[in-house]
Amino acid sequence: MVFLFKNDLAAGRLVPMLMNEKIIATEGEQINAVYYKSSIVARRISAFIEFIQPRLTL
Repeated sequence: MVFLFKNDLAAGRLVPMLMNEKIIATEGEQINAVYYKSSIVARRISAFIEFIQPRLTL
């Protein structure tokens, strides 16, 4: 899946975040949310984030 954003990462349009918070060797699934900060987040995405956030352990 890296091929989807490799050029944006190389050009600096995407940057790694929370690298110090990365959990290694967990039994759970990894969840990533990626969107352009200049775009408006759709209400359905905001609703999902609001729903899932309290259910995640970081």
